Amino acid sequence: MRLAALDALSIDGVRPSATDLQVFREEGDEIVEGALWANGSWFRIEHGVLDLLGAPLASAERRAAFAARHTLPSAPRPGQGTTTDLTRKGEQVEFFKEDAPRYDRDVSLRSFYVASDRISYGDWIGSVSGRFICDIGSGSGRLTIPMAERGLTVVSIDISEEMLLIGRRRAAEAGLLARTTFILGDAERLPLQSGVFDAATCYGALHHVPDPAAVIAEAGRILRDGGRWMSYDPHRSTVRFIFDWTMRVRTLYQELANGNPLISRDDVLRWCRNARIDPEIKLHFFLPPHLLNLMSADAAERWLRISDSVCNAVGLRSFAGVIVVSGTKRQECQ
Repeated sequence: MRLAALDALSIDGVRPSATDLQVFREEGDEIVEGALWANGSWFRIEHGVLDLLGAPLASAERRAAFAARHTLPSAPRPGQGTTTDLTRKGEQVEFFKEDAPRYDRDVSLRSFYVASDRISYGDWIGSVSGRFICDIGSGSGRLTIPMAERGLTVVSIDISEEMLLIGRRRAAEAGLLARTTFILGDAERLPLQSGVFDAATCYGALHHVPDPAAVIAEAGRILRDGGRWMSYDPHRSTVRFIFDWTMRVRTLYQELANGNPLISRDDVLRWCRNARIDPEIKLHFFLPPHLLNLMSADAAERWLRISDSVCNAVGLRSFAGVIVVSGTKRQECQ
């Protein structure tokens, strides 16, 4: 955890400072192992990841082992940072314990997803002014790493410690630890201050959470006025059954979606407007990933851009497989 990231934290309304840190190992300005104290409780920093996930989702075993190693009080972790639907969130935590090692192989590094990222994220990032970004539901760093490579400072937050550890390792290998902070936390109740981020993303994660409206509301809260937003998720397409059938024939990856496995235009427009984010909707990708994964990423990108242009022009928007939302947080009316 980077020391500078303390300025963005809010833990149960408390804004911690460097004096609240108990450091066991540090490298430069990064705390690799330590404890952050707030409200009379301590929060684990291990392998460079700050654990702000509330009980009962936080790992009691890891907390107990950490407490024993550093002679810290063994009291249970407070229940900060969680909302009511704990069963579904617990299922996500357990799923990604198993899926994390193969996620990049099955998803992020395949031609379709590399190409779709270039189109969706690549077309959006140029609109961002400012340098402080929150990557919500960041997983293994699919956007965290390229954003840090652009010189941006990124707070990467996810419910899966296994995925965050992969993201941090990738950041270390790329020499990007000075620009990245990894936090274990709940997207529906971010342990972050209001109005401090220049941009926020939730890339491929809204369909994993029980309450996507709450995630977008939190994004609106932490963004400054004029801050930029982007999300990317499966679209509630009228021909979704074709993709579902191809996945039954040949599974590309394992998936555990949540209560909203497909995102509709009307829903996401309402969620964004309620969060004071003025949204722009783009519907992308009319060709099956199974086909595009047989090509190079460059070829897949060309075909995706061509099919996007044609299908949107001839009125086939409802067939799109992905819904991408970009937006700007508007000022509150006085």
